[in-house]
Amino acid sequence: MELLDAHTVVISAVLLVHFTGVMIVAASIAGLVISLFIVVLGVHSIRTTWELTQNWRSRGRFYGSVKKVLGLLKAGALAVRPLIIEARRRISQLFTFKPE
Repeated sequence: MELLDAHTVVISAVLLVHFTGVMIVAASIAGLVISLFIVVLGVHSIRTTWELTQNWRSRGRFYGSVKKVLGLLKAGALAVRPLIIEARRRISQLFTFKPE
C-alpha cells in the first residue's frame, strides 16, 4: 500500500471540501448576523431621532418615556439620600477622632 493511494486522496479531498464549505457557511452566517445587527441599530437610531424631532411639536410616546426615566431617577435619588447623609456623618466623625 502506498502512502498516497486513491482512497486516501479522495477522502482527504472530500474532508477538505466539507471543511471549507462549513467555514464559508459559518462566515456567511456571521456576516448576516452582523449586518442584521447594524440594520437594527440604524433603524432604532433613526426612529429615536425622528421621535425626538417630532415630539418637540407634540407630546407623544417619547415624552412619556422621558417622564418615566426622570421619575425613576428622582425616586432613586430620594432613596439614596439617607445613605449619603449617614456616610457624611460617619466621615465627619472619623475626622474629629483624635487618638490619645
